[in-house]
Amino acid sequence: MGTQYAPLVLLQLVAAHTTRIRLATLVLDNDFRHPAVLAKVAATLDVLSGGRVELGLGAGWLADDYQQSGIPLSSGATRLARLEEAVAALTVLFDDAPASLAGRFSTLRELDGRMRPLQRPHPPVLLGGTRPRLLRFAARAADSVSFDSGPLPSSWRADALLRQGRGRPHGSRGAPASAVGPHGAAGGLSGPWTASWPGRATGTWSTARRRPSRSS
Repeated sequence: MGTQYAPLVLLQLVAAHTTRIRLATLVLDNDFRHPAVLAKVAATLDVLSGGRVELGLGAGWLADDYQQSGIPLSSGATRLARLEEAVAALTVLFDDAPASLAGRFSTLRELDGRMRPLQRPHPPVLLGGTRPRLLRFAARAADSVSFDSGPLPSSWRADALLRQGRGRPHGSRGAPASAVGPHGAAGGLSGPWTASWPGRATGTWSTARRRPSRSS
């Protein structure tokens, strides 16, 4: 929440005045948007921008946002479970067939949520966070991960984050190769960072680079 502009509305303005730059959120609090509504907005923006959207999501962590907006702040495990389900919902919502999902937090019943995004099968997904379970989930389900979402444990360094990523199960997107901090590959992570896979199905975390701060 806070005092910044609404990110998805702002990206519509940016899309109208640019032709090449990517349009990303870093990151949206998953608890503030129903997956069906978010899928509709993201797909519309992707079509209107010529396929430039990158959808960044996080489980939410800033207590003030929840307290001031009257939304209950669930446990970290519940918020992450809700994020995992939202990503699954977005995947089926971006598909060509009507979407159905019987989830713990939301239900979709043959929802034909056109329009479809221009990028297929869907816009790149970025997940923000630093906790081990979220990083393992990002390794399975996301195209990139941001370390600038939620409090960073003071003892964690780039090599520790990489070890968490290497714990992914067989058949996922591949193990991370390196992360670059302000002091090189083993440097501490002290600012906004992202690590990305070059390809959707295979590849490695190859770089970590500075990005703007989070959006809500």
